[in-house]
Amino acid sequence: MFALAIALLGLKDGIPKSKNIFLLGCIAIMVVSTVFVMQNNLIVGALNNGNFYPSNMDEAKNLWNYKPILYAILFYLMFSTISVAKINRDLILKVIMWVGFINSCYAIIQWFGFDQFVIVKPHHMIGAVESANVIGFIGQPTHLAIFLCICLPTIIYFKKWFMFPIYILGIIATQSAAGITSMCIIFILSLWNHKKWFILAIALVIVTIVLSFKLLPYHLISSNGRFSTWKFILSDLKDFRHIITGFGAGAYHFMSPAVHQNRFLQAHNEYLEFLYNCGIVGFLFLSASVIKTFKDGYIFLKDRSILVYAMMLVSSCLGALLNFPWQLGATIFYTVVILGLYYNTIGERYALDQ
Repeated sequence: MFALAIALLGLKDGIPKSKNIFLLGCIAIMVVSTVFVMQNNLIVGALNNGNFYPSNMDEAKNLWNYKPILYAILFYLMFSTISVAKINRDLILKVIMWVGFINSCYAIIQWFGFDQFVIVKPHHMIGAVESANVIGFIGQPTHLAIFLCICLPTIIYFKKWFMFPIYILGIIATQSAAGITSMCIIFILSLWNHKKWFILAIALVIVTIVLSFKLLPYHLISSNGRFSTWKFILSDLKDFRHIITGFGAGAYHFMSPAVHQNRFLQAHNEYLEFLYNCGIVGFLFLSASVIKTFKDGYIFLKDRSILVYAMMLVSSCLGALLNFPWQLGATIFYTVVILGLYYNTIGERYALDQ
């Protein structure tokens, strides 16, 4: 609803010129891909024959393949509005900082077992999850870790160092390899403008990762089924017809788990899932949009605000390698807001240079 409100606000003054043409290309490919989607009754049949989750039946009977397209258009309009609006960017960053801090505090409370409100319900997906009770207000440890990593650079920007250990403990409490790795990379990027320390930080993180594989228990660094899921995706795309166009927007959620009897309703890798849904053409547009985003801000990285936005976007993109933050309400909303602020600041810097 917030995204819709912001998008409609932008439409009042007309749709701004695209800041990243490749993002528009991604939406266009999603629309085209619907031509290649299997018929809905076949999808439902696959769910029945595979004894798949009955809760998805009603959703599959509806226009499920158009939902991701509608979301993509909505969030694109929201991004376009924020990228040109006259807004108090620091105020928005402060809100993000405090939301992350509150979630970190709650995660630590849950870590020590003092939370009396959240109870972990037995479920087939919970068995392989470490610290399943450490969820903050987000709902799952890995989701929370990625969310906190997106918020983390704000305390560097505002120099609220008293929050630093709370954030770190909150991320560590989730025992999420994706979150802890993202946190280490943020530390490296925070030293971008201090080259000697930057190189030293890279060396320390590499040593830490190598030692973790040597010393940590296997279950803390395992893929938890991700690698087998990614193999299923690549095997399904061997057919030339599908590698070009994919199976259609939103298809993975209903097709791959049913065909392969896989417990993951998401691929836990946004890039591979987009490849499955929209083929190699869509994957190239998505990759190009990510590359262009960082390329547009590269020359301004000495500006602290742009560096902070870049670090937050890196956190989101890293999380997308091992999870599905761009399908979750909190992380996709924050990612789009940050992307809009990033281009808003870049536009301002370009205007000052002219």
